[in-house]
Amino acid sequence: MAVLRPAFQVTITNVDKDGKDVGTYNVKAISQITVNQSSQKPCDSAEVHVPTSKKPMIKDKEGKEAELITPKDKLVIKFGYIGEKADLVTVFSGYVSWVSPEMPLVIKAEDAFRDAKHNYVNKTYGTDSNPMWYSDIARDVLSHAGLDAYIPTPEKEGDWQTSSLELKEQTVAQAMARLSQDTEWIHFCLPGTNEVYFGPPFPYRKNKKYLPRGAGAESSRLLYRIGSGREKSNFEEGSTSSASWGNIISASGLKYQSRKPYRRVICNLVDTKYSSKSVEGTAEVPEGEECEEQEVSFTAHYDFKKSKAENEAEAGRRAEKRLAMLNSTQYTGSFTTFGNPGLRHSQIFKLESAEHPGKIDHYYEAKEVSFNYSPTGGFRMTVQVSRPPDEE
Repeated sequence: MAVLRPAFQVTITNVDKDGKDVGTYNVKAISQITVNQSSQKPCDSAEVHVPTSKKPMIKDKEGKEAELITPKDKLVIKFGYIGEKADLVTVFSGYVSWVSPEMPLVIKAEDAFRDAKHNYVNKTYGTDSNPMWYSDIARDVLSHAGLDAYIPTPEKEGDWQTSSLELKEQTVAQAMARLSQDTEWIHFCLPGTNEVYFGPPFPYRKNKKYLPRGAGAESSRLLYRIGSGREKSNFEEGSTSSASWGNIISASGLKYQSRKPYRRVICNLVDTKYSSKSVEGTAEVPEGEECEEQEVSFTAHYDFKKSKAENEAEAGRRAEKRLAMLNSTQYTGSFTTFGNPGLRHSQIFKLESAEHPGKIDHYYEAKEVSFNYSPTGGFRMTVQVSRPPDEE
C-alpha cells in the first residue's frame, strides 16, 4: 500500500487597478496554511505563512517594480495527497485582504463575501399595499455587492413578507445579518462562487429541497469513528455508508450529552415597523423530562399582525423551533482528524463511538471545518459538529 504524502497548492493572481489579471505567483514553500470554513459565519477565511525574507515583485506598465501580492488579488488553496491519489481539491477561493508589512510574509484572505463588507445599501423595502418577501429583499441587497442569492428552498417555505423594512446606510453584510435575524435563516458564501446561500440553518436536509450544489449523496457520505473496534463495526454496519472513513485523532473537544441541555427558550419578537412594540414567546421542556436547567433568549423582528394573539403565537412558534434545534444534538464540540479536502461545512457525515455503541450512531453536520497544513504538523482538520433535528 502506498504511503500518502499530503500536498498543497497556493496560487495568487495579481489584479491591477483596472481589474485585469496581470501575473500569477505559485507559492513554492510555506510554513503554515490555515483555512476556516463555516456555516455560522458568512465569510470563509484563509491565512498563508511564507518563509521568505523578500516580498515577490512584479514590473508595472511603466517598468517599475511593484509588490506582486496586494489586497484584492485572487487566492486559491488546494489540498490533497500524493500516493494513491494525486488529485488536489480546492478548499478555498477568494481574495487577499491583508499582507504583512514585515517578514516573514503572512497573507490573509476572505471569500467573495468580502465585498459585502465594503458596499452599502440604503433602501426601504415593502409597503402596506405592496409587501415584499424576505428572499426577494436578500436578492436585491446582495446585488449591491455584486453577489447573487442562492435560495434553493421550496417556494416561500419558511419565508414571509414585510411591509416596512428600513435598511439605512448599512453595509450589505450588516443588512444580511438583519435579514438572518428576522427570518432565523443563515447565510454564507458558497465556496468558489459569488453566490450566497440564504435559507434554513440546516441546508443539507434529507427530506427537503435545501441541498446546495456540490452536496454529496448519501452513498458518498463519510464515516468517522471514535475509540476502538473500528474494523468490527465496519463489517457490522453493512456498508450502508461510504467505505470512506477516518480515524479520529482526538475527540477531547467533543462532549456527549445524555440529557437535553436547555430547559427554556425565550423569543422576544419586535415589530419591524414600530420597534417599541414587542411580544414574548416561551418554550419549555415538560416537567419530569431529564434536562439541564440552561435558559437562552433571542430577539427577532416580525411584521406584526393586528391580532396580539397571532403575534404571541408566532413568538411561541419560534421559541419552540429554537428549543428543538438546541436540544437535538447529543455530541457537541469538535474533533480533530486527518485532513480530508473533500469535507466542507454543512455536509452530513456518520459519527460512531466505541464509548457509546448504538447511541451515537447517527448522521451529524459539519458546522465548521478548519484545515491546518504545515511541513512539521502535516495535514489535519478540526470539525465542529451538530446533529440536524430532522435526522433523528
